[in-house]
Amino acid sequence: MSDKVSAGTLCHSPGYPRWVYPVRFDDADIAFLNGMYPHHAQALERADMDHGSTDHGDGMMSADRVGALTALSGAEFDRQWLTMMIEHHEGAIEMANTELADGQNPDAKQMATGSVTAQQREIADMQALLG
Repeated sequence: MSDKVSAGTLCHSPGYPRWVYPVRFDDADIAFLNGMYPHHAQALERADMDHGSTDHGDGMMSADRVGALTALSGAEFDRQWLTMMIEHHEGAIEMANTELADGQNPDAKQMATGSVTAQQREIADMQALLG
């Protein structure tokens, strides 16, 4: 979708204004935003992961890798978890860079820029924890 779309044409419910500022977006914007939801949901699942059990949910890490992680404990669990989260963050940076290169929507591009900055900082922190 590279055409200009007016949100007002999509909202005919009472309480919505008849005229709304036009919103520009393209397929790259849609792909970025659709990809970020499951990506962040999986990161939240991994943050809550305990050493004993988890389900893999929807996201970037395979069930086999998550299953292998759940069998670990202590320092080895921590090391593997950090390694997987670094890879996960690198995936977010790749998606954000695609949005920055190909996207059109200024809000999505701003989100992508913020994501790259935050993910790079968190990767550096996790790499420091790994030693």
